[in-house]
Amino acid sequence: MKEKHEEQEERFQKEFINFLIEDKLVFLCNGKDKIKEMKNLLSELGITQASDIESVFTTQTHKVNQAIDKVYAHANAFFQELLKINNFSFLVGAGTSIPFGSESIRDISQVKIELSGDLKKLYEKLSEIFLDKNDNKDFESFLGFLSLIKSGFLYNGKVFNFNIAHIEKIDKLITEIKKKFVEEFCNPPYVDRIDKDYPKDNPFKIHQEFIRKILVRSSPLRRPNIFTLNYDLMFERSMDKMGIMYVDGFIGTAERIFKPESFNFDFYYPAAATEGKVNRLERVIHFYKLHGSIDWIKTQRTPFNIMGIIKKNPEVLSPAEFSDLLIYPTPMKEGETIGFPYSEIFRRFADIIQQPQSVLITLGYSFGDEHINRIIYEALSIPSFNLVIIGYTKQSIDEIKNKIGDDDERITFIGGELLGDFRNFVETILPSVSQMELEEKIIKKLNRFFPEKNIEEHSAINGVDDEG
Repeated sequence: MKEKHEEQEERFQKEFINFLIEDKLVFLCNGKDKIKEMKNLLSELGITQASDIESVFTTQTHKVNQAIDKVYAHANAFFQELLKINNFSFLVGAGTSIPFGSESIRDISQVKIELSGDLKKLYEKLSEIFLDKNDNKDFESFLGFLSLIKSGFLYNGKVFNFNIAHIEKIDKLITEIKKKFVEEFCNPPYVDRIDKDYPKDNPFKIHQEFIRKILVRSSPLRRPNIFTLNYDLMFERSMDKMGIMYVDGFIGTAERIFKPESFNFDFYYPAAATEGKVNRLERVIHFYKLHGSIDWIKTQRTPFNIMGIIKKNPEVLSPAEFSDLLIYPTPMKEGETIGFPYSEIFRRFADIIQQPQSVLITLGYSFGDEHINRIIYEALSIPSFNLVIIGYTKQSIDEIKNKIGDDDERITFIGGELLGDFRNFVETILPSVSQMELEEKIIKKLNRFFPEKNIEEHSAINGVDDEG
């Protein structure tokens, strides 16, 4: 009788082959279609359609497993080399939060925000106007629309005339929408809404494994960068539970205030034996929230907090304080250009990924934000830049390929639920700690027995960049 683990493994392998036959997977790397290669291997074994799976799998289980393992082995090796690049960054989007109960807000007509009385009427009227006049129907655009209405209301009757009932309550409406948004859609994990394939007993497990794997880089390399478009605190809470230090632009303990210059800080400690020398602290990540956060609050500016931004747990905010929540594209105050602090974070994003010998891996990002896309397109003008795009479905990858093209060998596309889902990507595609340690041991061993020139030639053949 088969063990439970063996049954699960067999189900996964058969599901993988089904996805392959139904053309639901993408792995385009260095201009080579790895999925096509996989299909050819299975065809040689006699699997060309779904009805072939059961019989061939039963008689040639080992060979089928080898064919599947080859795809994952290639992906593991590919990411092992990426992790050795000096300037290494992730850009993560909604795909890393939705499995934990967060909801997509790309179309506000699909998001139900429960309001009552005059606020409900005002919300319905303004959302109707917005949806009628805007092709981009996401929450951020809607919030920007409300902010503009709020600024215009200051001149009501003098410059603008608003013939909308209850428009005088626009400020209260924005505050209430932000409050509902955070409580119901953007403060995961929501245990009752966690995807069935994700652990409910430890919702932070996948994020922690992701962080653990990208930290396995040798000390001379630069710190890994995580850029996120999400407002929630899944990454921060995961790193806190792991004891990871992260540079996020804030300093302080009792009160954390935004100091952009702190992005240049790092962590070191004195060496034990040699006076005057320092060692770099391990387990540190540079963390950037491009669109703000549910714990960023605008506050009174002071000589010690010139930017007027603090961190505050959203669970202790008063209802009125949600008005001061800094999530893109909310301006700092009425009449001020919608830009800061987001413009500062965008600038650093551009500065980091547009350096020579850089790699950016997008995960759960649909390329729906043109202000982000422009920065990535500019980076692609640099010959040494590499872009890896991970998508949850083949359709999402195809949409991105239609937007940016697929004729550049520096762009790798990986997609389909069994490859691009956040959990599957972390658990099966990113190399494990033991894999990385084994790789380092092999390289050290080779360096002892072979001339350095041979190692350099081996690295060049396999796409390893010695400088990054």
